[in-house]
Amino acid sequence: MKWMLIAAVLNMQPVYNDQETCEKAADQIRKVYYPEAAMCLPMPQEVINPQEQEVDAMFDKFFELVKKIQTLQSKQVDNAQD
Repeated sequence: MKWMLIAAVLNMQPVYNDQETCEKAADQIRKVYYPEAAMCLPMPQEVINPQEQEVDAMFDKFFELVKKIQTLQSKQVDNAQD
């Protein structure tokens, strides 16, 4: 599970592969600022990488198209042999 660091002092939310790493980063921010300045939250699966999901969907469609073309080509070959 990936973990997202929410920090009031950062203009971004870095994502870490595990809670321990995220907590280490949050601790460093808390040392410099105030205790409530940062916290780690589990990242929902659907938010992890929406761009990756789009790429997966694109490849799925591409492979479907390749299969359809192969099916059409094999039908044309079968018809040509008749």
